[in-house]
Amino acid sequence: MYAFVGYNNGDMLKTILLTTLAAVGFASADITVPPIEVSSTYRDTDVWRGAKFGESDKVTGLSTGYDFDFARLEASFSYADNSQLNNTNLSVGFTRDFSFEGVGEFTAGVVYKHYTGGTDIAGDVTSEIGVSIAKEFSFADVSGTQYFATEGDGLGYFELTAKRSINPFPFVQDNEVFIDLTATVGYSFDESEFTHSQLTFSKDYDLDYFGGITLTPFASLVNVASDTAGTIYAGSDDETLTGISFSKSF
Repeated sequence: MYAFVGYNNGDMLKTILLTTLAAVGFASADITVPPIEVSSTYRDTDVWRGAKFGESDKVTGLSTGYDFDFARLEASFSYADNSQLNNTNLSVGFTRDFSFEGVGEFTAGVVYKHYTGGTDIAGDVTSEIGVSIAKEFSFADVSGTQYFATEGDGLGYFELTAKRSINPFPFVQDNEVFIDLTATVGYSFDESEFTHSQLTFSKDYDLDYFGGITLTPFASLVNVASDTAGTIYAGSDDETLTGISFSKSF
């Protein structure tokens, strides 16, 4: 099933990318579509923005990007299937690096996301626009994204993320094993409350003997801060989830 989804939507993703390039006036016969990354992920529990949507979640994804002089264009497509539902996610956006005296370097971006199912705290937003700012600090890489609904009802959702590499065995001499630690906090403007916090541990392994495949096992601890009736968080509990992801660029 996943090979079928990947190969058919690979052509679609290329078409989307070239169409976007043409729309902004930069497409030409000389443009070469950049490599596409194909990924496959399995996790025992489907948790999105802190809310549980099912179990035995399987996701196939495609992503690509193109660097212009003024910004970077990124596009992705994914198909998810779990014990309760299936869903597709299409994303197209731009990011650009800036540098200002007194502020330093940071990255700003805007992205459009479309979903086949409702996603916001009320469960009825099918598309949204996200505006983000990301900056590298000495202690972590920090980013904040504000999402605004373009279809469906919703006042907006904000997510703050901090990521850094840590040494899990700092007292072991000559230890060079590092893992990525990602902390996330979500806030809903619809209900004026925090939705969840999440802590994820992950580690990338480059499998050169298998054609450059990257293997990424991960585990997450999710604390649900909202239980408001009539929302996607109603009935959700704290979760501990584990999973594994494979990715390769072509």
